Amino acid sequence: MISLKLDHLKFIFLFTLIPFYANSQNESDTITNINSKDIDDFSFLMINASYTNNNLEYLSDLTYVTEKIPTLFTNLSYINKTGLYLGGSYANYFNANTQTFEYDIEAGFQKYFKNGFDIDLYYNKHEFSGDTLLEAINYDHSINFSTGIDLDGFYLSTDLSYLIANKNNFFLDINFSRFIQIDKILFKNDMILINPSISLAFGTDY
Repeated sequence: MISLKLDHLKFIFLFTLIPFYANSQNESDTITNINSKDIDDFSFLMINASYTNNNLEYLSDLTYVTEKIPTLFTNLSYINKTGLYLGGSYANYFNANTQTFEYDIEAGFQKYFKNGFDIDLYYNKHEFSGDTLLEAINYDHSINFSTGIDLDGFYLSTDLSYLIANKNNFFLDINFSRFIQIDKILFKNDMILINPSISLAFGTDY
């Protein structure tokens, strides 16, 4: 019998770089919120990178075993001002028993409304390779829908996912977060976005 728990999150670094805008803007005209009503006015490229240093704790032969599994996550997305977007992400798990990685490819549509409400519908192709102890849910495809509302810098959202594999699963997440943005880090049109959040999740695991 084997059970798995990931804990002791020690460090997360999120860097978001947006150097390309479809429309030229005045130097003083920057994005004040990622869910701004002006988000439909431009297209942009988003690059994310994060690093975690986790302990992997699992039960094997009635003995708890702990291993350190540092992980690098990367993401690249292009979002067109029409609302259509395409992106991909890659995660590499260091110090695993075998070479372990996973990647996702996404395509979807999102729409922001002037009252702060937004919707997002997208398809995801998922692939995992390596140590199955690090695999949360085994699935090949997913169809996802999310909706949210911006409340003066705070963000409340719900996410519904249908995961497709040999056995299908459903997930529902409720999230509450805060966006903290720092502009003009390297270029006049880039930024760092800090996004602390809490969430409540419901789902199946067949």
